[in-house]
Amino acid sequence: MRVLFLNSNKSPVYGGVERWMMDAAEGLVARGHACVMLGRPGAPWVDAARRSEMSAAANDPQVVAYVWDTPLLFEAGLATQCDAVVFVDAPIEQRVRRVRETRGWDEAELLRRQKSQWPLDKKRRISDYVVTNTADADYARGQVREVLSRILARSSNRPE
Repeated sequence: MRVLFLNSNKSPVYGGVERWMMDAAEGLVARGHACVMLGRPGAPWVDAARRSEMSAAANDPQVVAYVWDTPLLFEAGLATQCDAVVFVDAPIEQRVRRVRETRGWDEAELLRRQKSQWPLDKKRRISDYVVTNTADADYARGQVREVLSRILARSSNRPE
């Protein structure tokens, strides 16, 4: 079974419903079900769920990195919690085509959503790395592997 937990609460109070969602998702995953939890960036329960996942992954020797796909990373103040920030760039024409195909949005909807974020050129400028997603998946995959190897090399040279 695939389950989506959705909670739009951004209250600074982390309580009953949020704790129940996390407990229910953990129980379902333990039984072999796939769960996705969606919430507002910066919501305490979202932060708690991320910390829980990362803590569990930290003990797994197969896990070498934890990737957050977070469009509002800077806006939510989460970039400071990252060892590295990778900006994935694509020309507007490709972004419009992709959101039309995957989400049914037109250009106006994409631009409306982008206006609620920091400007893309600012995000690109303050990120540690940039991946250019203009070609096929193999091209992007090669860039991601290169960036990941650079991040891991940089991280292994840092004192604990």
